[in-house]
Amino acid sequence: MNSGSAVTRIARPASRSVISPRRISALTIPKYATAKEDQIAYNTQDLLQQTLVFYAQFEDLIELLCDAANYGPEAKLEHRYSELRQWMLSHYPILRPYVSQFLATDENDGGEFLEDRDRPSDAFEFLFAAPNLHEFLRIDDGHMISRIIRSREAIALYANHLRTIQ
Repeated sequence: MNSGSAVTRIARPASRSVISPRRISALTIPKYATAKEDQIAYNTQDLLQQTLVFYAQFEDLIELLCDAANYGPEAKLEHRYSELRQWMLSHYPILRPYVSQFLATDENDGGEFLEDRDRPSDAFEFLFAAPNLHEFLRIDDGHMISRIIRSREAIALYANHLRTIQ
């Protein structure tokens, strides 16, 4: 049992930053191809569905990280982390420009291990930046709970935004 990990401790949430109206009004809905390859459409219902699928995977990742903090990087957890990490690495870049508009930043965000950059760019990426659970637990700096809370809040705010513009 790895009770020394900060993921298992209760941490004070980081101070919430207020999202300015300018940041929200600057938010745009991505264009993407619909069933007709040549037709570009704005479809907030599809975007909302994609966001909800992302949120479900994100919650699986958080549960797994908490389990790893409690039980250590067991083989079964490592395998699932690898699957979720690959899914996040391929899906978060699509969502990042939109969700990041709602993500409260913190000076402690950033870290190691992303292949295409020196460090993660935000709280979301920090949660799946480590190549394995052993490394995730090693780089746990005591700010994981704050990152989880801020990431969850950003997804919820973005989903609510999509619901209001439908």
